[in-house]
Amino acid sequence: MNDGTDYRAILLAGTPIIDVRAPVEFLQGAMPGAINLPLMNDDERAAVGTCYKRQGPEAALTLGHQLVRGETRQQRMKAWLDACRQNPAGYLCCARGGQRSHIVRQWLHESGIDYPLIHGGYKALRQAAIQLTEELVQKPIVLIGGCTGNGKTQLVQQQPNGVDLEGLAHHRGSSFGRTVEPQLSQASFENLLAVEMLRTDSRQDLRLWVLEDEGRMIGANHLPECLRERMTQASIAVVDDPFERRLERLREEYFVRMHHDFTHAYGESQGWQEYSEYLHHRPWISVCYSPPSGFTTFCRADRPARRGSARTASDGQYRRPYGLAGTVAQRVLRPDVSLSTGKESRESRLSRHMAGRCRLA
Repeated sequence: MNDGTDYRAILLAGTPIIDVRAPVEFLQGAMPGAINLPLMNDDERAAVGTCYKRQGPEAALTLGHQLVRGETRQQRMKAWLDACRQNPAGYLCCARGGQRSHIVRQWLHESGIDYPLIHGGYKALRQAAIQLTEELVQKPIVLIGGCTGNGKTQLVQQQPNGVDLEGLAHHRGSSFGRTVEPQLSQASFENLLAVEMLRTDSRQDLRLWVLEDEGRMIGANHLPECLRERMTQASIAVVDDPFERRLERLREEYFVRMHHDFTHAYGESQGWQEYSEYLHHRPWISVCYSPPSGFTTFCRADRPARRGSARTASDGQYRRPYGLAGTVAQRVLRPDVSLSTGKESRESRLSRHMAGRCRLA
């Protein structure tokens, strides 16, 4: 039986965690799958914190009990009891394993449920996640590189030792940007990465990692420095699929699928508006026409590199074609009209947002 101190086992098992910190704390950083059922909301926490600084711990504790009583306490108790029954193998967690989680645990005990605590709270789990990442990135890394449309992400996802950094960051990289899901806070992203690497490592006799060649930033999230440093030392396999295959992959992944995701999340009308805004702010509309300059990896250029299709990754050089993303946009949205004319499409509202902004190579 885990006494709430074997943090590695807790993270590996995906153990349910009832996090009783205030919502603002939870948003700043949380463990994957944790449920935020706070003892105090943000305003109540702020009031108790001010009281603690001015009058001391006993006055703050008294104020906390005054704020969380009556119907407020009953509503929160019901939420905790329901969560405990739905997750009988879980743990309670607050910031440091202090008064908040102990108070909730006592109230639950008085209602007939004994529920264990994470000793050290979220802070201890967070430190464990950082240490796990530093440990796991010491294994060799192979990076998958190549320009947009070569199926790098799919190739990583297909590997038993692959970790999809963009997927964890809820971001499609510099060319295609955000997904429908909002990005996590930096701490939550790092926690999720640590848990994903731990679970991937535990499923096999892992000898190396397969990752996509990424810059330091993936949208608003940045890679942990220990991982970033190891990536600068890694070998890279550069994927170079045929041009037409890349066009088809981009059409499916970044236009058809993204449109589906937006309309599924927001409904047909609002989904079109959100998707149009997404395309309107994408930088590739203007930058994809820069002259071919040869493929440049995000990390060090003197690493061993291999080149080939997504299937073979054989030896060779890599060269970047003109205007790939713009070509896909034209073929998907109005294959019969050049977007460089700025002509408005009658069939698609999306073309109105792109007209005059694209000049195809």
